[in-house]
Amino acid sequence: MQDDGYGEINHVDIRLPPIGYVKYHFKQVHHFAGNTEIRFTPYDTLGVISWNGQDLNKTYTSKFPCGTDYLIGHAIKQNGVLVELKLDTLYIPRFDTLTYYVEF
Repeated sequence: MQDDGYGEINHVDIRLPPIGYVKYHFKQVHHFAGNTEIRFTPYDTLGVISWNGQDLNKTYTSKFPCGTDYLIGHAIKQNGVLVELKLDTLYIPRFDTLTYYVEF
């Protein structure tokens, strides 16, 4: 609502995009003796999410405005060395969950 300066209130409609979800699922299928780190930046956080360890199998669900394309990606490091950096443009479906599945 907005005051128009004369003590009256104008009602203004704001159209928000519908919500969609992206479920990030990272699964390590090839055993690596050292440390593995996965890094990605979901839409609904202010920073990077990072997981590390061995034989990782992790998921994270993020909210997105939907009905449009978004750049989604991840990086994988093994013993501090970047072994994979991937960016994909994906269409986020309306009121649904898109699974972004990565095996490594």
